[in-house]
Amino acid sequence: YPCVYTAVLIGDYLGFTPSVDANLSIQPHLHDYGSVEIGIPRYDVQYSYSAKGFVLKNLSRKARRFTVDLSGLYAGTTRYKLVRDSRSATVGARSILELSAGEEATWTPLAKRVVRTSAALDLNRTRPFQP
Repeated sequence: YPCVYTAVLIGDYLGFTPSVDANLSIQPHLHDYGSVEIGIPRYDVQYSYSAKGFVLKNLSRKARRFTVDLSGLYAGTTRYKLVRDSRSATVGARSILELSAGEEATWTPLAKRVVRTSAALDLNRTRPFQP
C-alpha cells in the first residue's frame, strides 16, 4: 500500500494538505529538526525546522498563498516573529500569507513571558513554627 503510506507521510507527518483559504496548508508534526523539499507542482515548497526557527520557501514560478500552523512544533510557544521581505510582525502559531515566486518567510519562536512573584507572596515557602 505505497499510496496510503505516501499520503499519510505527506499529510499527517510533513503537514501538507489542501486548504480552502490558500493554495496549500502546512502543519508539520516533526519530532526532529530538518528540512523538507517537495518539487511536485502541486506542492513546490521547501521548509526547514530548527531550534532557531521555521523557514518556508515558495519554489513555484508564481505567487502562492499558504496557511502555516506551527502548533505541532515548538511545544508551548504561542508567539512568533514572522520576517518576510525585510518586514516583520508578531504572529500566533497560525498564519496566512502570500509568497511570491522564490520568496521565503521565517518564523522565530518568541520566549514565553515569565511572571515573577515576590517572596512575600510565595505560599510554598515554609516558616519555622514559633510558639
